[in-house]
Amino acid sequence: MSKHHSLAAYEAAIIASRGLIAVAARRLGVSRQAVYKAVQRWPELGEVVDDQRAELLDLAESKVYAAVARGNLKACCWVLDRLGKDRGYTTGVEVHDLGLSARELAALSDAELEVFARELN
Repeated sequence: MSKHHSLAAYEAAIIASRGLIAVAARRLGVSRQAVYKAVQRWPELGEVVDDQRAELLDLAESKVYAAVARGNLKACCWVLDRLGKDRGYTTGVEVHDLGLSARELAALSDAELEVFARELN
C-alpha cells in the first residue's frame, strides 16, 4: 500500500534528515524514489534540500577551518591541495597533450624518455 504524505510532512522529514534523501525516506516510511518524486512535484522541496546541503557544507567548512587553525597537518595539506593550486600546491598529476598516446609513451625506453623530457623543457 502506498503512503501519501503532505508537503509539510516531506519538508519536515527533509529538514530533520539534514537533506539526506535516504534518511528522509526512512522517516516517512517511503522509498527514496518517492521523496525524489515529491521534490519534483513540489519545487519548494528542492530548495529545502539545497538549503540543508548548504548548511552541511558550511558546517564542514567551519570544521576544516578550525582544524587548520589548530595546526592539523592533514587538514592543512587537504586545503592546500584543493585551494592552493594557483600557488603551486598540488598532489595531483596534470596531464598535457604531449603529442604521444599513452601506449606510445609507455613503449619508450628509459633513454628515449629522458630525451623526450629534455625536449619538453
